[in-house]
Amino acid sequence: MEENWINELVNKSLVFYLPYRGAEISFYVKERPIREVFKAVQDAPPITDVENLREMVCGTVYKTFERLLERKESERGARIKLRDKELLTAVEDFVNLFWDKVFNEICEGRIANARRYQNQVVDGYTFKLLSRLDKEWEEEPKYKEEVN
Repeated sequence: MEENWINELVNKSLVFYLPYRGAEISFYVKERPIREVFKAVQDAPPITDVENLREMVCGTVYKTFERLLERKESERGARIKLRDKELLTAVEDFVNLFWDKVFNEICEGRIANARRYQNQVVDGYTFKLLSRLDKEWEEEPKYKEEVN
């Protein structure tokens, strides 16, 4: 049986990004990691070297979350759980899984298909994420105790 790549995407995003709970938190905040990857793919310059495209996407997504850390804006509605090299590695793992399972397999390596299928992939991601948020926040105090 094939591994559930939607669950894996959620798992990999929760390593570095934890959206706050509650109805007042927008879906944009909850979907931010997957939306940022799709946006980076769609905004990339028209190049034929897919490895360079993947590297650009990794860099763009990393910078997005690094900026959120720098600004420490509470209205962003999420906690970035890692910093520096650990954040870089976690973002790269997330993008690599996206690249293999979503961009190459589902979207057949085509940016036009990424635009076409984005909402369905994001909906599946969000559905799985919402069922996990309460559990993740229950474990959050344990994380804080380990850090202190």
